[in-house]
Amino acid sequence: MFIHLNSIDSTNAEAKRRIIKGEAEHADIILADRQTQGRGRRDNKWVSPIGNLYFSLIVTPQLDEKDWGCYSILNASILLRVLGSIVEPTRISFKWPNDVLIDNRKISGILIESLYQASKPFLVIGVGVNILHYPPNSDFPSTSLTACGVPEALPDTLLQRYMAEFDVNWQTFQIDGLSSFYEGIRKNFYALDCVITMSLSEHRNTEGYCRGIDARGHLIVEDYQGKSFSYASGEILKVRSRI
Repeated sequence: MFIHLNSIDSTNAEAKRRIIKGEAEHADIILADRQTQGRGRRDNKWVSPIGNLYFSLIVTPQLDEKDWGCYSILNASILLRVLGSIVEPTRISFKWPNDVLIDNRKISGILIESLYQASKPFLVIGVGVNILHYPPNSDFPSTSLTACGVPEALPDTLLQRYMAEFDVNWQTFQIDGLSSFYEGIRKNFYALDCVITMSLSEHRNTEGYCRGIDARGHLIVEDYQGKSFSYASGEILKVRSRI
């Protein structure tokens, strides 16, 4: 099912309401021209004026709950391909766990939320892409496709490309997991092999070398003694060149 709304509080919120009512199925899409209460990770506000792309995809996960982070990586991989078809691919990168960048500035974010309906798990994958607008004073530098020299991008066109990629890559993912996406992700991985400072919680940070992701989509960080750690959640705060 495809639902196109002029305005909504958030596409994720609407998707969850439909799941709770028993009105949702795998691969349903909710698209909105505008969100009045758009959200990113950690309840950050996602500015949502008309002209950008905002949609939520409903999926029924096939993996164990502990591995649901893989779906964020899968969707980032799809967005890398979509954006790489209209922007020079070397300009695009994936900032773990859920952001896509152009020229090291945020162009797109992914918010995945989960819930159960009649004991059946659902994931709501919210995606936003800055086409005409971007927040000028965000914590992490942002940009838009227009600012990057892509003035003719349209929300409907990007969504069509996304869904075409999703249909193909979803089937591949069911068979191979993330293994088929490693090369593309690693090639465009933000801060790979750089020293990073990473937030693990409100009062706890860690530092080390960013070594990419593992088979579950967790971030691998190597400390200065050469020991590797795998993190299911967190946020990259600072990046330095390798020391």
